[in-house]
This record gives sequence, structure tokens and C-alpha cells, in this order.
Amino acid sequence: MKVLIGLLVFLCTAAITVYLAATKKIDTKLTVILLGFAVVSGFVVANYDVIKRLKVSGEGLEIETAKREIGEAKSKALTEIEREVEGHKESITMLIRTGNELSGTLEKQKSIVNEMIKKAQSLEIQLQADQKTLEDLKG
Repeated sequence: MKVLIGLLVFLCTAAITVYLAATKKIDTKLTVILLGFAVVSGFVVANYDVIKRLKVSGEGLEIETAKREIGEAKSKALTEIEREVEGHKESITMLIRTGNELSGTLEKQKSIVNEMIKKAQSLEIQLQADQKTLEDLKG
């Protein structure tokens, strides 16, 4: 649609210029200038959205949208990375919590096993004493 409107602007301006030149109302220099203006105005109308985004700086011409799009992509990527990092932090926190709970459980089980070993040793000593007593009673 933009190209069609640009073409119409060019054709209208060029037609008026040719009419004026053919009827000798304008001279050759003005005809060339008006035809150049017709070409430029048609081009500007067809590419207005691109021209609007051009920005003149000390380094030359820049397209403003490219910078904006790069900034948006960068901020989107950073946001996604932050979400991933938060997810990893939560996973690590859960793993540490689970590790601490398992450590506590292992410590409890270790103390229970140590108590059972002490009981077994005391029962063994008691059994040996009872065997001696039994042997003394037999003999």
C-alpha cells in the first residue's frame, strides 16, 4: 500500500511537471528540479516508516529501531536467565535442605546403632558370665 501511494505521488508530480514543461510554462532547469523532487517525494512516501526511524548522530545515520530491538532482546534474555537462575537457586536450596535432613537422620541412626552395639556387647559379657556360672554349677 505504501509503495502504491508513493508511486501515485511520483506520477502526479511528474505528470504536472511534464504538462507545465510541454506548455512552456516552466523552463528546462525547473523541469529537472521538479522531476527530481517527484522521484524523491515518491521514495519518501513509500519508505516513510524506515526514514522516520533514521537518526543522524555524530557517527552518521543510525536506525533507531535496531537499537531498540537489540535492547528488548537483551532485556528479554536477561529476564529468562534470571528466571533460570532463580529456579536453580530453589533447586539447590531444596537439595541442601534434603542433605541436612538426611545428615540428621544418619546421625540418629548412627547413635541407635552404637546403642545396639553396646547392648549386644553387654549381653555378650552377661552371656559369658552366665556360661561360667553354669559350668561352675555343673562341675
